[in-house]
Amino acid sequence: MRNAFVTSYVPLLSILLFSLSYSIYVIGKVKEFLRGIGLYQGMSQFLSEVQLTVLLIASSMTFFFMLLSAFKLIAETINGLSFLFFVDSRDELNLYTSLKPLSWIFLVGGFLSIFLTFSIWGMVGISVLVVLIYLVVFFYNVGAVTNIGRLLGVMLFNISSYSALILLLLYIGLKLYNGVLSSLSLVPS
Repeated sequence: MRNAFVTSYVPLLSILLFSLSYSIYVIGKVKEFLRGIGLYQGMSQFLSEVQLTVLLIASSMTFFFMLLSAFKLIAETINGLSFLFFVDSRDELNLYTSLKPLSWIFLVGGFLSIFLTFSIWGMVGISVLVVLIYLVVFFYNVGAVTNIGRLLGVMLFNISSYSALILLLLYIGLKLYNGVLSSLSLVPS
């Protein structure tokens, strides 16, 4: 019998690859910004070019690693809750074994994003495409194990949870943006 946990490293490697690709793009923009305001020259007196690049990559990768790990945690929680509510306990083992290989989709996307570090839209496009492919294959595999009613329950729970989360984040972002603008007195009262 094959060990089901032999590919447990794939999600970590996927997050590292996506973090690295986004970090490479971001440090290029950060270096341009620091040069534009004249801070880069001062920083290069204390650190060499290589040390500065490593520092920027490490800090940027840490940020993106934490962000993507939080997204993974939220996604697994939403999936776990949808399975708790809508999947029969007899289907659990079949569902787990059918969903375990899906993490390879993100690994392939992570490798592709490394080649698109010159374009933020290319990396975002790959990220969105990978998520959409994952969702289609995910729902297909859930439908193969459960009946149509349970599949619809899982789908509606996932869609409503992600929609509520995205709307909440957009609302918070808009409130923060409006708060910053009103504190700068750029918007007439």
